[in-house]
Amino acid sequence: MHVLILPSWYPRYDGDAEGSFFRDQAQALADSGLTVGVVFADLRGPRRYFRWGRQSGISVRQDESINEVRSHGFNWFSRDAARYEKLWLRHAEKAFATYVDRFGMPDILHVHSMEPAGSFAVRIADRCGMPFVITEHSTFFLHSEPSATHRQKIGILAAQSSCNIAVSPMFSARLTNLTHCDWQYVPNIVSERFLSAPTVTHDKEPFRLVSVALLSKHKRMDVVIDAVAALRNRGRNVALTIIGDGSERARLERMVGDLVLTEVVEFAGRVALADMPKAMGTGDLLVSASDFETFGVTLIEGMALGMPVVATRSGGPDSIVTSDVGTLVPLGDPIALADAVAAIMDNIERYRPADIRTHCDARFSPRTVCRSLTTIYAEAIANARR
Repeated sequence: MHVLILPSWYPRYDGDAEGSFFRDQAQALADSGLTVGVVFADLRGPRRYFRWGRQSGISVRQDESINEVRSHGFNWFSRDAARYEKLWLRHAEKAFATYVDRFGMPDILHVHSMEPAGSFAVRIADRCGMPFVITEHSTFFLHSEPSATHRQKIGILAAQSSCNIAVSPMFSARLTNLTHCDWQYVPNIVSERFLSAPTVTHDKEPFRLVSVALLSKHKRMDVVIDAVAALRNRGRNVALTIIGDGSERARLERMVGDLVLTEVVEFAGRVALADMPKAMGTGDLLVSASDFETFGVTLIEGMALGMPVVATRSGGPDSIVTSDVGTLVPLGDPIALADAVAAIMDNIERYRPADIRTHCDARFSPRTVCRSLTTIYAEAIANARR
């Protein structure tokens, strides 16, 4: 079976975290025995264009077991979605033509996020009689209310897809409501680099919380910091490592200073993907306080390392965190977060790292998720040939 991945965004350099879970899934599918390719319109605005390389034209490479073709270009229309999509489609056409010439025609297309890649999948499906499936990831559909025109557009895309996949049950229900089409739950995978790394140990002081996120407002790292302050005020010997960077970092650093937490809160900044298991594995517990999440990749990464997790009821985490592996807490409530952390600290012997990893492996391993996707692909291809 030959599967071509069409991601709306994708890692732009080795180690780039943006869209890394798309690549992880593509590699897992290839490792399971499928022929897998990726076609990506790699359009960069001024900051990325000058920072990461002024590439243009077509590039072809073998990324481990993935056949990858990119069409590189400058994004002139970052503030105009319609014109950006037209530009993206032109570049995707060039990359697709090169892909087919080099690697042959795929059996099925797999779109990751409808916009803009879904429109291209419809075009290829109409031209080649090829089925496609969609997996949606965008948090836009959680925190915003699309216009009637926008809803109509995504509804048309979903209606033409052979199968629509959402990465959490809550997100599935939301997308069903928006598109009036059925959406099926298939989670993201946890990378083997976490499942094969050493599990955490709880034999050190202080008890270290780890939170991994782009430092933007909706990730609510301020809630995590306030929870640490509350725990310290109760006499709890806790520390916090924040992995990630973003627009909120300077404000959060000032907040840590104001709360006199500079000795116990570490800003680790961006960490390369290959180094992430080691960086996260220094902790005892993973924390996420986001206002909304379609899934929660960092949660399953922490679980793969054997860490218990505390997360807000923000959508995706609701289907990830069970009482066997951690606790869910209300949004925007640092005291509830502190209480949940304290309860796990007091009962840490219940959260055996090997058991948490086993739980994670059974639900989110490449083997488990690829089995579900391969069944979906086979059904879509069979139906298209009838």
